[in-house]
Amino acid sequence: MGSSPEGVTKWIKANWRSLFESELEGWYTDPTLWPKLTLKRFDEWFDVECHSVMIDTLGTPIEDDEASD
Repeated sequence: MGSSPEGVTKWIKANWRSLFESELEGWYTDPTLWPKLTLKRFDEWFDVECHSVMIDTLGTPIEDDEASD
């Protein structure tokens, strides 16, 4: 997707719920206490900045493709 503004916007639209849940879990671990999760609310609550950070949104093992055997 790249780090262009369009690429970041596309990635956020595909992953906003996981990001929102991750942030809320830092405040309250009980999801019944969370507000209704919507993209509109995500946009109201968060300012998105593009940084070189890895977030596992798939929940599968992370493999280092550059690691030597």
